[in-house]
Formats: sequence, C-alpha cells, structure tokens
Amino acid sequence: KSKQRHSNPESFGSIQSGAGDFADDDPIQIIRGQEESKGEPTVGAVDIAAYGVFAFNYLQLSPEKAQEIPCTINLESPAQTSEASRSGVDIVCVIDVSGSMQGEKIQLVQTTLNFMVERLSPADRICLISFSNDATKISRLVQMSPKGKKQLKSMIPRLVASGGTNIVGGLEYGLQALRQRRTINQLSSIILLSDGQDNNGTTVLQRAKATMDSIVIRDDYSVHTFGYGHGHDSTLLNALAEPKNGAFYYVKDEETIATAFANCLGELMSVVADQIEVKLMTQPTEIPFSLSKVYSNSGDTVFTLPPLMSGDKKEAVFLVQFDPTTQRVESGHRIQPICFKLKYRIVSNGNIVEQEYPIWLRVENPEYEEEIVIDSDVLVNFYRMKAADIMKQASKLADRNQFEAAKELLTSGNKELLDSVVASHEIVQALAADLLRSINEYQNAHVWHNEGGKHQMKTRFRNHVDKRGMEMDYYQNSMQKCLAIEAKFAIKKR
Repeated sequence: KSKQRHSNPESFGSIQSGAGDFADDDPIQIIRGQEESKGEPTVGAVDIAAYGVFAFNYLQLSPEKAQEIPCTINLESPAQTSEASRSGVDIVCVIDVSGSMQGEKIQLVQTTLNFMVERLSPADRICLISFSNDATKISRLVQMSPKGKKQLKSMIPRLVASGGTNIVGGLEYGLQALRQRRTINQLSSIILLSDGQDNNGTTVLQRAKATMDSIVIRDDYSVHTFGYGHGHDSTLLNALAEPKNGAFYYVKDEETIATAFANCLGELMSVVADQIEVKLMTQPTEIPFSLSKVYSNSGDTVFTLPPLMSGDKKEAVFLVQFDPTTQRVESGHRIQPICFKLKYRIVSNGNIVEQEYPIWLRVENPEYEEEIVIDSDVLVNFYRMKAADIMKQASKLADRNQFEAAKELLTSGNKELLDSVVASHEIVQALAADLLRSINEYQNAHVWHNEGGKHQMKTRFRNHVDKRGMEMDYYQNSMQKCLAIEAKFAIKKR
C-alpha cells in the first residue's frame, strides 16, 4: 500500500492552511511481527470464530400458532497476548477551537491529546487539525516515535479558542489528510470534537455529506465524533460517525471526556478485523417460515457490523417466524432455514476473508416431550437490541414532544426485560436499569433539547447497538478498561 516518498523528518511543519497540503506524512515504521504477518495465511494472523445459533435447541411444530425465534450471528476473536503485535493506526484529530471552547474545555482537550500521544507507539501516526471560522493544519501525520511525540506535544498548546464554528471546514481538512498522505497505515480514523453548532447550521448536514462523498479515500477509514456540552449538534455528529462504523460520544463533563477518549483509543488500538459485511439468505424448507425482523444498521438482510476488537464478540440479531403447519417429521430432523455470507478484512495483513455459514435447527413433532433448552446468550443479545430499539422509538416520540408516551414506552420495556426468562442475567439487569434511568432524559422539552437529553440518548442507543462501552463496561475489552483508568488519572493530575 505504501507509495514512494521523500520525507524530511526534521521539517516539522509550521501552521499551514489550504486543504491541498497534506502529502508530507512521516514514514510508517513497521513493527517486528507486523512485517512477518504480510502474506501469511489468514488463520496464522488471527483466529476469528463465526457461527449462527437459534435461541432454542429445537422447534416444536404447531398446527395452530406461529412461533417467532430469535437467532444470532456471532463473531469472536481471541485476546491479544501482546500490545506489540497490534496494528498501526493513523489518527487525524479535528478539534473545535471556537470561542465557546475557551478555558476548561480546551484545557481538557489538550490534556486528553497529550495522553493519547503518550499512549501510542511508533507504529502509529497523528495529524492535528483545528477549526473555528476556518480550518487550520497544526501538524502533518507525525510518527509516534519519542522524537515525534515531543514535537507533537509542542504543537498542542497552539489549540487556542476563538471565533465561530466551521465544522464542515474541519471535516474537509481531516478527509484531505487521509486522502493525500503518501503512505497508508493498517488502520485509519478521523476523531472530530465539537461543542457547538456550525455557522451555517441550516445546511450543515447536506454540506457535510456532500463533502464526504466528494473526497474519495481509497482505503477504508472510521469516523468517531465527540459532542462536548449541551450546545453541540448531535444529529450531525451522529450522522458523520454512523455510516463510517464509528461512534458518537456525548461528553458532558470532565470524567466523561476521559472515558470517551479511552474507549475510542482502546478500540483503535485493538481492532483485529474490520469492513465486516453480513448477508442473510433464506433457504427453502418443508416447514413454512419467514425472516420477520432484522436488527441491523440498514434494517435489511445485507448490513455491516462495527470493527471486531481483540477479545471481542459481535452479534447480529434477527427473528425467524415459523408458521402453523401440519407437516410431520422424523424425530431429530434438521432444517437449514437460514445461511449467511460473511466478509471481513484481517487488519494485520490486509487479507479479505469471505465464507458462507449454515444455521441449522432441529425440528420435532407437537407431541415431542423433551424440554426445550434456551440459549441465554442469544436471548440476552435479542433483549440488547430490543432495548436499543425502544430507546430509538422513545427518542422519535420526544422529537415530536410526546414525552409521556416516550416515558410509557421505556417503562413497559423495562418491565418486559425484567419479566423475561433471562431477567437475572447481569447484562439484562443493566439494560433494564438503563431503560428506567433514561426516563430522566424525557422529562420535558427543556431537558430534551437544552440539557443534553437528546445527546445522551443518541450515545446510549448506539452504544447498545454497536456494543461500545462508553457507559457499559460489559462491552469493553481489556485494552479499553486499562486506558479508561489511565485517562482518568491523567485528567485528575493535570
């Protein structure tokens, strides 16, 4: 992927302007272990398990009633034994330095950036961009060697707050930094932080999408966005992150900024597979059925999943409805109503893996008496997506100022989870509690629109859908948990 380059590591650029000047990135350092993985078989790089499973160990046929059974597609990766074996990442930080960021806010951002610089390795690179009325390039993509870290830290104080908010200008610079770099790391990401509304807010969403569409970047990248305080545009920031398999984080206070950045950085530092695509396919069987609901980002049978981290599990959830039938089968008969195609990229060597997997289900006649065994993991993930869907529907009601209806929906959802057969599971308990505490965000129009209720629910909803651990440590891997502790300590001692 690397192009020939002629870089002078001594010429650490002064502040530059013009989105056409980003072809000055530092060389990429190949860490021992990464070089050896190039071209190796996929299994040698990372062993990812993929399989599908129904919530019940068998379907008992019924001539009278339809039966809807949850099913999951599961991806699992082993935990990395050494941080030295992880993939390198290019991170473009796009920071709002408008006047409203003055004081504590900009100081916290500077502290967080210093923490990020300290925590990265020579395999990584950071580019720093600021925006207020206009966007400014603070640094090129700098290799996080000891020398590069020192140089970049000397640039961070140049983040000085003044002026308005040109989010689209900052986004354009961030995209150009990725597009114009001469060498490309194994992972790439834009981290964009803002506390306000764009100067031209009425057209900002259309302009932002047009900017992303017009700047074509050959290699895959993610976008993670951070909304600081109550006044930011969470609709815009969420719309930037979601299609690029990134996360939107609502940063409401000092403690939240440490947790948010630690989660984001921990993910980027431990991704083992990305560009994950799933295609569900139905197969003809003698038992009539339909695919009744797919909990996916597209709502369709073809969808993507967030990147898979080291020591991580990702599940796609869907429902299969079996119609009433008088069909008879031999005991132990198995059907394959669903199969799925899976495609993903192994980050360490760039290999693309494509494979098809069947999902089998045993079928028994109505008089069969064996007790049905429930797969609790499938049901827990079903209720995870159910809770997220309830939050999404409640937010739609709140946007129409139907706050009582939103609260009733959350209350009934809480009861449904606590009445379920997996109610005692710690994740279901946490989900039920999350639905209940979310009622606080729907008290009235002022809380929803002006005190962060809307922002909080956008983050909470996406966290549960994507299994990202901003508020739920059940979704965090060991890297994220470790970084969260370190980041909080760095913020406190500043």
